[in-house]
Amino acid sequence: MQQADGGTLFLDEVAELDLPVQAKLLRVLETGTVLPLGATQPVAVRFRLCSATLRDLRDAVRDGRFREDLYYRLGRPAVRVPPLVERREELGYHIARTLRALGPDAPPCTAGFVEACLLRPWPGNVRELAMEVRAAALEAMTKRQELEASALDPNAGQALGATAEPVDEVVSDDESASAPTPERDAVWEALLQTRGNVAQAAQALGLSRARLRRLIERWALDVASLRGA
Repeated sequence: MQQADGGTLFLDEVAELDLPVQAKLLRVLETGTVLPLGATQPVAVRFRLCSATLRDLRDAVRDGRFREDLYYRLGRPAVRVPPLVERREELGYHIARTLRALGPDAPPCTAGFVEACLLRPWPGNVRELAMEVRAAALEAMTKRQELEASALDPNAGQALGATAEPVDEVVSDDESASAPTPERDAVWEALLQTRGNVAQAAQALGLSRARLRRLIERWALDVASLRGA
């Protein structure tokens, strides 16, 4: 904290601090001083404090895992950062950014890979996406292939413990062009009946899974909310 004097101190996962550490943090915030290791006199410090957490601090206070007095020091103002599943429009940017970090040898990314990523809930958010994209890209690089949907691990972006649905390659529009495009309500009803299982819904609608996924993306249907319902 002494190093943050005159600047900003950022505490990540503040809800995970042990209660004794929370007490020490509160004391610093209230007195504006710290006692360096081995010192006998406190030293004045002045800094901005910014903290982040995935947990609801109010729930943590109620459960006795977070000090109420510290919450009133840190709890407001608060900024909520939506999970990745609520801002899918950013997904393409994060994929491209991860690939750029691999340098000029990074494999070209196909539309099928992006589509496969769009259909996952990504509970680990951007960190999980970057990790899985990097792993898939490195595998594609060793095989000297483009980054296809099949390179994405079946469990990537899925809730822990969920059964992953096999990911298939994107087929050309000509393969399923003979089937008429169903109405949006019909697609949603099929997904409801199958609890978000794209393969079963595609079979019921007489479409390929790839074509159904394109319709899901076009209409921004929240398939993830149906799984396990």
